[in-house]
Amino acid sequence: MHRVRRHPGRHPHRPQNPPQDPGSQDPAPGLLGYANSHRSYTHHLAPARDSADIVLDGTQPTADLAAQLMLRLDIEKR
Repeated sequence: MHRVRRHPGRHPHRPQNPPQDPGSQDPAPGLLGYANSHRSYTHHLAPARDSADIVLDGTQPTADLAAQLMLRLDIEKR
């Protein structure tokens, strides 16, 4: 039986990349990701939001969201 010798914290088949200075990283991938997320928003979410009967702000407390929804659905609080 052959034993594989493992090094702690290292994967045996992947080369270790040296740590990079955060100031020297290429900003392009982050900017492209931002552009793609904006593009997705304008093509998918914005039209759905514009045609929605009600839009709730997820940053508000749950009780406020429930109250808005109950008003819209014309449900009385029991």
